[in-house]
Amino acid sequence: MLAARLFIAQCGVIVFLTVPSQAMAIGESAESGVTGQFWVDLRLRAEKVDQDNVLDDATATTVRSRFGYESRKSKGFQFLIEAENIAAIVDDYNSTTNGETQYSVVADPEGTEINRVYLSYTGLPETTVAVGRQKIILDNARYVGNVGWRQNEQTFDSLTIVNSSIPDTTIQFAYIDKVRRIFGPDSPNGETDMSSPMVNMTYMGFPNLAVTVYGYFLEFDDAPLNSQRTLGVRIAGSQAFDRFKLKYGLEIADQQDYRGGSTTIDASYYHATLAAGFDVIDVGVGYERLDGDGSYGFQTPLATGHLFNGWADLFLSTPTDGLADTYFSVGGQVEKVKLKAVYHSFESDAGSLDYGSEIDIVVTRKFGKHFFAGVKYADYSADQRGADTTKFWLFGQFKY
Repeated sequence: MLAARLFIAQCGVIVFLTVPSQAMAIGESAESGVTGQFWVDLRLRAEKVDQDNVLDDATATTVRSRFGYESRKSKGFQFLIEAENIAAIVDDYNSTTNGETQYSVVADPEGTEINRVYLSYTGLPETTVAVGRQKIILDNARYVGNVGWRQNEQTFDSLTIVNSSIPDTTIQFAYIDKVRRIFGPDSPNGETDMSSPMVNMTYMGFPNLAVTVYGYFLEFDDAPLNSQRTLGVRIAGSQAFDRFKLKYGLEIADQQDYRGGSTTIDASYYHATLAAGFDVIDVGVGYERLDGDGSYGFQTPLATGHLFNGWADLFLSTPTDGLADTYFSVGGQVEKVKLKAVYHSFESDAGSLDYGSEIDIVVTRKFGKHFFAGVKYADYSADQRGADTTKFWLFGQFKY
């Protein structure tokens, strides 16, 4: 085990996977030429946070720079390395590492690190084996994701195997040794040691339907009471009609204690979605429930939490009374401009608490092949949990 951990820590990995209708991916890469490929990825973002509490309003302007290289494939082997730097231009915010605790939190600390470094092998039939520091995004990132919204993304030191030898089926296995979190290398919370196998299997043999079953066995070496195992099934499909396209999803999961985890870990998860897409507009409704009984609420510690339960990020950790999120969305595209608005109503699973509500709005536009820009807004109105919170972002990105 020790030898395996040392090998994983010293090498790196990126695995490529796309599953239709599920927005599922592991890693990212550019096409390699004869001598490989270099790339640059720059993102400038201004963030303003206003909370109705004792904290001062936060203002953060940060620049994220990534530079990477991927080798050409040779005898089935391929190597990738990517460095990342986050720098603050305006730093009137609590980054979680800068000591400015009088401000609201904007979790974009300054720092420099190797974001990804991997060695992969594709010489086996319909199989990719890879080892090292990688980006992992499973399904809709509800359980495992890269937290891509933050400037410093989440990556994993892991062994990964992806196999598609069974017809219409993709099987993914990962063994996670360490999670490198968004808080950066200078934070005591920047790394989490784990001993965690994960299995995710998707079958796409049904017309317009994908069925995924999964088991995530998360053992936290330094916090064993948090260790948990989650078993679940996810169904995602679509059906085209004359004037619109219907998309739907249903997911159910059960979470229990695992390898020394607290006996209070016992909760269920439910998520149902329904959306209709017309010519230039999409409308949708969803209901997500993370059960809680007053002592424990269903947790997803490796998720891209910003994608769920409101962009104000008030529910990144599930309350012990649980969370029920009923939401409605509308979006569309006019020329090159994309718009989306979401309304959330938050309640507890236990105790009949009305937590609050939230309105989220985002507008984005692409400029040619390499530029992307947008504005984003989140407004949480507190009732029985948290404080009124408003967040505003202005961002631009260049990739080449």
